[in-house]
Amino acid sequence: WLSLQGLDSTFAARESRCDGCLIAWRRSLFNNAGELTVHYDPARVEIPVPEMVASRFTRYNNALIVELAPADGHSGPRWIIATTHLYWGAQHEDVRCWQLKVLLERV
Repeated sequence: WLSLQGLDSTFAARESRCDGCLIAWRRSLFNNAGELTVHYDPARVEIPVPEMVASRFTRYNNALIVELAPADGHSGPRWIIATTHLYWGAQHEDVRCWQLKVLLERV
């Protein structure tokens, strides 16, 4: 469906889930110049943390970062676009803040 609308896209599935993050762009205006999937779980980020912290922060959330460059025949700046799944738990503001920190370090 997206292709029929003149869009290209990239998708990063969440681990052990059926959803994920998607970024789409107008094919006539931009090309994908690079992309990165960010996994927030401590084991995937390779940050040593105590087991109790690791179990609290393991939520299978991720982010997708795409660098878009002007398509052939177009000029202009490159864009860095990011979208994310942050953990929603009301008692887990620390988890959301940590996930956002990891995302911003990657951007």
